[in-house]
Amino acid sequence: MKLKVGIAKYQYFDFNRYRYFNVPIKSALAKAHFANRDEIVIRWFRVLNNSHDQSDNTKHGYVNDVAKYVRFADLHKLQLESKETASRWEQNLIEKVRLGAMHVNTARKLNSSIKCLFKLLDLPVKKWFSSRGLFRSEVNPTEGYSDKELKTLLRLLHPLFRQLHRQIMEAPEVHINAQPREHTAIVNLQGKKIEVAGALTKCFGLGYFLMSYYTWGNMTTLLKMKKFNEENLSKGLVYSQSVFKSRANKYVTISIGDNNTQHIPKHALLFIEKLLQLSRVVNSNDDHLFFQVSRGKTAPVEPSHLRSVTNWLLECFNPLDERNQPLRPLAKRFRASGSARYLDITGDTVGTAFLMGNTPPNLKSSLYQRQSD
Repeated sequence: MKLKVGIAKYQYFDFNRYRYFNVPIKSALAKAHFANRDEIVIRWFRVLNNSHDQSDNTKHGYVNDVAKYVRFADLHKLQLESKETASRWEQNLIEKVRLGAMHVNTARKLNSSIKCLFKLLDLPVKKWFSSRGLFRSEVNPTEGYSDKELKTLLRLLHPLFRQLHRQIMEAPEVHINAQPREHTAIVNLQGKKIEVAGALTKCFGLGYFLMSYYTWGNMTTLLKMKKFNEENLSKGLVYSQSVFKSRANKYVTISIGDNNTQHIPKHALLFIEKLLQLSRVVNSNDDHLFFQVSRGKTAPVEPSHLRSVTNWLLECFNPLDERNQPLRPLAKRFRASGSARYLDITGDTVGTAFLMGNTPPNLKSSLYQRQSD
């Protein structure tokens, strides 16, 4: 099964693995023990492969979570599709959560994946699985940044982006064709002089975080952004772009402004011009805005690259939040802080929801949870 699991990233899942006990990795199939359950495996494959109601990311989660379920059933010599197996699976998850061996959210997700697959298979989920809430509810609304935390992040992201951009534009081919661990740039900040490998990918990662500050966009919509019309910037027009949000099956408009207003400051326009310039130099034929670059090859930035850039920032500069904990740049937190400030200033729930691409009830619910905490 070929599944699209990123902006331009695909993974293949070999359903033959389910035909053998304990769902071995593909390279170990030759030595694995055949389980004689082809009828079930083929039916699972057809149902998932032909279903158009789930995204590929969701299916990817299903096949990996179901592998854990199958291993559990094989370990205890249980049938894959039965009320007894479903019941013992839930008991196992509850016990792991009780002992602290598994996080409650992980247990809830695993159980949900199995139930969703069984529903697709038209199996009696309501009879097989418990009707009670098995796990305590953990509501974790996204917390926005404080003013101090925002300043800390911006004083880190802006100069690093500018320094890397300047060096890359001086000799772009050097950075485009560099090996992954080859140092091609140097940044000077906070009294530190640091050699940088993968300068282009890091620069685009920094640009992504800054774009999340200026737009309140979430990760998926930001990474799907395309190059935009440069003339709009020269004319001082508000830049906006519609991006399809597959999970919600709708288009979301990304608009650029300051983090707590709809005004576009000059430094935001300068940043956007630099980002667009960088994107065109790296790959003028691909309409994506954010790229990863290595050995002369370019591809859209994926979430894993953003995590790498975040880890680099934490390792080299150790930004701390108000609790003296590592301060990570996250699109969802820029989004939360900007929307909360804008709502405080304007009192306009409908307008804030529109800017976030949410409905007013969703916005009201999330803000209520945040205030309750």
